[in-house]
Amino acid sequence: MVLPGAQPVSGLWATLSSHGNGPKQLWGHALLQVESLVPANPKVWWFRGLRWAQPSVQHLRQLMRHVVENRAEARRRGAAARRRMVELYSPEATGRLVAAELRRVNDLIP
Repeated sequence: MVLPGAQPVSGLWATLSSHGNGPKQLWGHALLQVESLVPANPKVWWFRGLRWAQPSVQHLRQLMRHVVENRAEARRRGAAARRRMVELYSPEATGRLVAAELRRVNDLIP
């Protein structure tokens, strides 16, 4: 499973996400403001009954303008997000967590 935004961040691509998606710890900075929650795509069965965050277009424009006007800051934030992604969510890091959990569960078995 790939976290939404994981591939773009690990590749240093520009990425914006809303608070409604919950990745603030990954990005480590303010995210898009959410105007409302809207029904998810009902044509896809696993989305039925769920709601998606509808981000603020005005706030998106402000953030995009800030990135264009502050490219050095954007590069620093992107590099920091990539470091967090590699340290916490790379296949190797995830594998270590899974292996540790499997050892913990195995130790519970008599």
